[in-house]
Amino acid sequence: MYNQLTSEQRYAIYLGIKRKIPKRKIARAIEVHPSTVLREIRRNSNANGAYVWRNAQQKSESRKHGLKGNHRKPQELWWRIDQMIIENDWSPGQIAGVLRKEGVHIVKQTIYNHVHADTTGKLAKHLPHELRYTKRIKALRPTKATNIANRTSIHERPVEADGKRFGDWEMDTIVDSFGHAILTLTERSTNFILMEKLKQGRKAVPTAKTVARLLFPYRERVLTITTDNGCEFAAHLEITRLLSIKGRSKVTVFLPIPTAPGRKVLSKMLTNLSGNTYPKSQTSMTSPIPRLCGFKRS
Repeated sequence: MYNQLTSEQRYAIYLGIKRKIPKRKIARAIEVHPSTVLREIRRNSNANGAYVWRNAQQKSESRKHGLKGNHRKPQELWWRIDQMIIENDWSPGQIAGVLRKEGVHIVKQTIYNHVHADTTGKLAKHLPHELRYTKRIKALRPTKATNIANRTSIHERPVEADGKRFGDWEMDTIVDSFGHAILTLTERSTNFILMEKLKQGRKAVPTAKTVARLLFPYRERVLTITTDNGCEFAAHLEITRLLSIKGRSKVTVFLPIPTAPGRKVLSKMLTNLSGNTYPKSQTSMTSPIPRLCGFKRS
């Protein structure tokens, strides 16, 4: 069993060092292993390398102050996390991100462990899927992406479209099990997002007209649009025609190659966040999260 050094033992170490007694004899005198003495001197010495027993005792006490066991978080923090889950329905990842901005370091897995340890089950009810995980195995089948004609590969996208300049957009859809869809358009440099329910579902031509209508007020600053291989974006040339301005370069819609979809990391992240926050039955949305999303009313 591990026992921490007492203040008397630290004082004996201090006197032994002053008298230039070998570390092994000091360890034998206070009945500890020699490595314990060496570790104590290394961990609790002053900045100049001098070992002072009173300062060493204070350093040891400060490390274990407020900790019950192995680095447990204070009860006030857990109470606040519980309120974030119950009142705001925030996920552990969102809570960890908010606390990190306030200088509180906690990983989302620690919050998940806290929810799992809740025997009442009231916390799990407010999390996505209520902690009910199912592993779905999808059958391999040919993708419909090969049917999208006249595609422009994402490999041809300009190097400047790296998410730092204004005018590079990402396009995606939120789809439920009944075929209802919500279109999302995200400006990569600002995270500004436009959302609208697709009343005619995932049909390509109506989707293209909706995209053009939402982006029309910004078309002078629309440079590129990146999307995935969804069938609703098959009319990408119509988007280019409606948004392009005569005398200027065309607005190109870039699609990934069929075997490597999933390049829109930012769009997917915001789409998943929006899907967890808003019911898919709504036709228009307003954002309760300032500085993250701006929403277009339909």
